[in-house]
Amino acid sequence: MVRWGCLQCLRLWAVGVVLGMCVQPSALSQGPASAFDQAGGMSLSADLIRTVDVQKALIWTQHYGSMVDGDYGRMTRGAVEAWQRAQGMKPTGVLEPVQAVELVRQGIAVRDHWRWTNFRNDAVGYSIGYPARIFSPGRQLENGGIEFATSIPSAEFRVVVVPNVTEALFKSAFESLVNSAEPDARILYSVRTETWFVISGVRGGIWYYQRAERRSFSVAQFIYRMNHDDATRHGFLVTAIANGFKVDHDIRPRDTGVTATLPPASISPPPADPYRNVDRSGKVEGITLKLGGDVELRAQDVFRRVSGAVFVVGAFTDRGRARDPGVSQGSAVAISSRHLLTNCHVVRGADVVIVMREGSVHRANVVSANADADRCVLRSEADLPVFVPVRPFADLNIGEQVYSIGAPQGLELSIAPGIVSSKRVFDGGMRMIQTSAPISPGSSGGGLFDAYGNLVGVTTMSRREAQNVNFAIPADDYRR
Repeated sequence: MVRWGCLQCLRLWAVGVVLGMCVQPSALSQGPASAFDQAGGMSLSADLIRTVDVQKALIWTQHYGSMVDGDYGRMTRGAVEAWQRAQGMKPTGVLEPVQAVELVRQGIAVRDHWRWTNFRNDAVGYSIGYPARIFSPGRQLENGGIEFATSIPSAEFRVVVVPNVTEALFKSAFESLVNSAEPDARILYSVRTETWFVISGVRGGIWYYQRAERRSFSVAQFIYRMNHDDATRHGFLVTAIANGFKVDHDIRPRDTGVTATLPPASISPPPADPYRNVDRSGKVEGITLKLGGDVELRAQDVFRRVSGAVFVVGAFTDRGRARDPGVSQGSAVAISSRHLLTNCHVVRGADVVIVMREGSVHRANVVSANADADRCVLRSEADLPVFVPVRPFADLNIGEQVYSIGAPQGLELSIAPGIVSSKRVFDGGMRMIQTSAPISPGSSGGGLFDAYGNLVGVTTMSRREAQNVNFAIPADDYRR
């Protein structure tokens, strides 16, 4: 009975996305650029916020499951009411200026937590947004498509480009997918026009969403697959992806000499689970907690005390680097004689993980991974001579001096000062330390230390469009 109820939720979500697609998003092409996209949560004012910004923020706060169209209609009003109830506000369906600013700030924070990024193929003529926390561009497909690598064991996400598709073939492909004779196939929702179709369903216990756009006798489509539990948790990401899928007026497939077909959503098996033998908590025993002190250390003394616990991490597959150049290298911090804390996006897809410091190199294994929270724990095959205590999030004060230590751009053992700018708790209870201490590519998984030599956070991301707006996962979130 519970499973049926969740399936109904997925059905309603799919219907919402498709119905929203039937509305021409004319509001998106008028007026100034979206405040949600441009402001980055900084210097927001109510007079910059439009309906499209509200809808985008509602998607990320998981209150709106349709396409962004700039129409403040029944569906948007109901989503606003739901958000207002969640905030303990009177559910009027109309946002006061201060409420609009807060909603957009929350939406931007969640979007940035998922590291929202845009992939654009100018040669073919399409673009698609994706959450880089769990996906990264991977294998190139024929005719200019792309398959994304992912840290979600059941998920598959790819863009497929098919040339030479007539209107009759387009219609026939849709009907064959909808009228599948497979006994374990079930269509949740489907709709087709002359230029696009959408199908959402379940096949072989895997939920999928497939959207195809036909232009000039060619088709570009994206397919997203996941198991039931992941679909329940991550359905809002598919809403964001659907809104981020843009196809030019003229698709230009690469001529590979290969005759392609419109594939069903279940054409390939789910990718192997990278953490199938790994604890899923992203936590570890053996962390020592320590409160802040009375006498602050100088920067050079903090570095002298803790730098021996900070390592460079290299992630590799049997074919080379685990991810794109510059992304398969990060940092980690030792909290015991064998265990280190890092981010899952540093080691995602790796067959081999190594930790390095000043010429010493050791193999390490991922022993605990919570990909959604981006918390991964490594176990070194060799003893780690220096490790650090952890200071609780609750004991940390806004305005305190902190230092980030990691390997930005591969520059080992770099220290930079800053302060605790804020302590954030986002929707769902996700905690983050906002800091002005610099974080750059390669810093991910490094340490944020207080002025007493305690580890307070694991540096994870920065806001590219803002100055000195960086975030770290509280280190005590890793404590079992």
